[in-house]
Amino acid sequence: MLFGLSSSINAQVDCTIEDIEDAIFCDDIDNYTSGEYLAEQSNGHWTTWNGNPGSNQDAKVTSEIAYSGDNSVLFELMTTGLVLPLGDLTTGSYKIGMMLYFPAGNGGYFNLMHQFSTNGGPYEFAIYIYFNGDGTGSTTAGGQANVAFDYTEGTWIDVHCIIDLDADLAQMWVDGVVVREWQWSLIFDSGASGLKALAIANFFPAAVDNPKYYMDDVYLVETDQLVGVQELATLKDYNLYPNPNNGTFTITSAELSGSYVIEMIDLAGRLVYSEQIEISKNELKVIHTNNVNTGVYVLRMVDSSTNDIYTTRVTIR
Repeated sequence: MLFGLSSSINAQVDCTIEDIEDAIFCDDIDNYTSGEYLAEQSNGHWTTWNGNPGSNQDAKVTSEIAYSGDNSVLFELMTTGLVLPLGDLTTGSYKIGMMLYFPAGNGGYFNLMHQFSTNGGPYEFAIYIYFNGDGTGSTTAGGQANVAFDYTEGTWIDVHCIIDLDADLAQMWVDGVVVREWQWSLIFDSGASGLKALAIANFFPAAVDNPKYYMDDVYLVETDQLVGVQELATLKDYNLYPNPNNGTFTITSAELSGSYVIEMIDLAGRLVYSEQIEISKNELKVIHTNNVNTGVYVLRMVDSSTNDIYTTRVTIR
């Protein structure tokens, strides 16, 4: 069966995580018995890849180490992943986060999925996230593999993803740094068009050497928007015209000023055009996208000084 409903999930309400309020889901792992399986104790909040809580597919609660309280989850010697159903969300903007601890020399893996079923039914991956056991990690998302990042071993790290289903954009953060941005709905490896939905998070001690890690303080909250990303249309006196166009168009705004990188990304997540520009307030800036094929594109303007991102859609005919 598919886990969760489009409008709700099984919320763990007896939970306290610092700076997290009004959570859709919250689990500080302190309401379980150490040494026992997590999903088996969770009253449906958690499950496993094949729907068998209480087996070697499940992860055990431990009091060996914790970020807050007494307990965390230990990922080691499992045959499949521990699954957190997220409600098959299709609209809105969300932040899913957790604290992770990788002992020196140990690594781990988790993924987020557009669609999931435990009975061999349809499933679709959004992102693979690897922690390699040497302080380096990588992601595969949007059809682009092995996008690298760094993390610190032997200490708790803050990992979260912000997923704006309405804008179809996502970010992954590690300890306050954006390490990946991509078009959310694209299938993780092929970059083909997929579902604009958030179904589960799946945690598994595999796919890397010496897999072993701990997790604590897991949450899902609604958020206003991706950090540093907003629609161009929110800017004062903004205009982009003509749209549709033949590859040449004009941008103007009373707020845009300075150095920007203009990027055009096709619906498969491929960068098809990039240009560094200088623009002044209220200037009519003409953009010539030579040799870009007809189609619909995401236009991104990245502020070179602040890394703020402004997005819109452009159609070339």
